[in-house]
Amino acid sequence: MTLENLGNAGAEVPFTILFEGGEITKRIEVRAKSTATTRVELPGTASEIVVNDGSVPESDLTNNVFPIGAQQK
Repeated sequence: MTLENLGNAGAEVPFTILFEGGEITKRIEVRAKSTATTRVELPGTASEIVVNDGSVPESDLTNNVFPIGAQQK
């Protein structure tokens, strides 16, 4: 998974990966005007990724949910 921070401030943000049978939440540091990449092993197929649960202030909350696979439109 790769995240991009278009803002002028870096942050460590939580992200949640939803999959059949559960979910996993982790945190990733994304520096200002940069990208960050991480890998997460899952016991099932991912269906959605949600970045930032609202605990990190940001100006645009509309781009934080990413459907994966057949659900993507």
